[in-house]
Order: sequence, then structure tokens, then C-alpha cells
Amino acid sequence: MEAKKLAEGEEHMRLGEKALKTSLTKWSPDLDTAADEFSRAGTCFKVAKAYDRALDAFSRSCDCNKNCRQLYQAAKALETSILICKDANKTDLISNLAERGGLLYRQHGSPESAAQLMEKAAKILESSRPQEALALYQKAADTILTEDRPKQAADILGKVSQLQAKEKLWTDTANTLEQTIKLMQESGSVGVAGKYVSALVLVHLVAEDVVAASKSLAVWGGYCDSDQSQALHKIIDGFGEEDGEMVKQGLNSPAMKNLDVEFTKMVKDIKIPEGTGGDLEAAAAAFGAQRAAVIAAAEEPSKGTNETNFGVDPLEPEELGKTVGQREEELKNEEEEDEDELC
Repeated sequence: MEAKKLAEGEEHMRLGEKALKTSLTKWSPDLDTAADEFSRAGTCFKVAKAYDRALDAFSRSCDCNKNCRQLYQAAKALETSILICKDANKTDLISNLAERGGLLYRQHGSPESAAQLMEKAAKILESSRPQEALALYQKAADTILTEDRPKQAADILGKVSQLQAKEKLWTDTANTLEQTIKLMQESGSVGVAGKYVSALVLVHLVAEDVVAASKSLAVWGGYCDSDQSQALHKIIDGFGEEDGEMVKQGLNSPAMKNLDVEFTKMVKDIKIPEGTGGDLEAAAAAFGAQRAAVIAAAEEPSKGTNETNFGVDPLEPEELGKTVGQREEELKNEEEEDEDELC
């Protein structure tokens, strides 16, 4: 079977080459016929699993279609080449083929086909070449936005945010999620925006930015349903009160477990507070008791030799109740008695 298809493909290649030749009676190449013959040859080579020959045949078919301004057919040839690369495990060629095919679709006036092609190619590259997949998803979203289709663009950006979360690109993930929520708001599809708001709050918590998470909930929390809102408020309140148990209850709620898989996976990366609400109250009570003891000790009279007298001899206990005038009178009498003794 494979040998038969291989021979059939070679025959179509020969006919394609013949269609491109010129002569005294044929002044220009027959590009339409050549493109068709090369495309048939590529299909035969694909069935025969001669992938390199198939890619070459579809490349030549694409060139012939471009030269005769059959841009849609040229893009289709590149789209078929992407599928061949997938089967042949030649993923390093897919990104370039997708960008070229998308450009041809746009030039033909079919931006939706261009976005679908790049989205399809990105899906193939997600596991092996995530950075190239991200770039293709972003270009697909940009292409859809030129057609003023915010809902479709938001759906694509949702896939971008999942892939960014998988790669732990937290800042990029947060920015993409915010853009997705705004597009959902613009399209009026606020009913499904709650899952993106929930994901945005969790992304900020993974990045250890509780303030940003709280702000996101305050700004976009109105798009969440009752279960999502309750769970998110419990999580944020738990962080504010250093109550790890409250945070765990919110994270383990069904509303959080029903998010897209990459966002549910990143929950394990969130650093949960170790304390509980009771621990915080006990610490406050202990601090208050210590403070009261310090104040009470400061109000007691000083004892022993540690009293500070600033160079002045301390008074005897029997002197404490006398006025300054009385002490001066006694001091004067003592001086007079000393003088009489000397005389």
C-alpha cells in the first residue's frame, strides 16, 4: 500500500513539474494545474508516511497558489503541513508554518480562519514548546480582536492564562486574566467571568501579594456567584486574621475546585498562614497581661540601692514629713551648736 502511494505521489510530482514548464506554444506556466498536482502528491506521500516528501510537495503547492493569487488554498496547504509535522514529530516547524498560514488567511480576508489555524497549532505545541504556543495564542486573540469579537478573544486569552499559570508566570497570568475579565465585561458575558476573577485572586495569593488579591476581589468580585464570593471572602479574611484553617476551608470549597485544571493545581503553591484565629486572640491577651505587669511594676516605690539620686543624699524616713523651712531652722541650730563646742 505504501509503495503504491509513493509511486502515485511521484507521478503527481512529475505532472506538476510538467505543468510549470514553458515552450514555444506555452508561454506561461500553468500554476493552477501545478498547485493541484503537488497537493495530490503531498496527500499520497502523507499516506505513505514519506513525511519529508509530503512537506516538500505541499510547500510547492503553496508557492504555486500564492503566485496565482489563490491565497486561501495556499494557506490550506500550510495548514495540512502542520498536521504532517505533528505526525512526523517535527514540532520545530509548526510555529513558522502557522504564522505564514495565518498571514495568508488574513490577506485573503478570513481572520477567523487565521485565528483557528494559530489556535490549532498552539494546542499542538502546548506540551513541547509552551513559549511558542503562548505566542500563537496571543496572535490568535489579537486577530479576533480586529474583528471586534471580544467574547471569542476572551476565550482564547483564557487558554493563554492557563498555559502561563502552568509555566508559573504569575505576573503575566494576572495581566492576562485582567484583560480577559475586561473583554468578558465588554461582551456582556459576565455570567462566566466569575471563574476568571477567582483565578485572578488565587494567582495573586500564589505570588504572595495579599493586598493585590484583596483589591481584585473588591473590584471584580461582583461577577462571582454566591459560592465563589463566599469562598474568596473566606480566603481573604483568613489571610487578614492569620487564620490558616479559614483559608483552607475557602481553598477546599467546591467553587475553587471547579476552576480550570491549571488554577486548581496552583492552590498547593499558596503559602497558608500557620496560625488560627484563637492563637491570635491568645497572643493579644498575653501581650495585654505583660503590659499591665510592666505598668504596675513602674508604679511601685523603688527599693534597694538601685534608686537614682542624681548626687543628692537621700532623706531619712523621719525627715520626709518636714517642710523646707523647718529643715533649714534645724540645720542653723546644729551649726550654732558646733561653733559653741569649738569655742
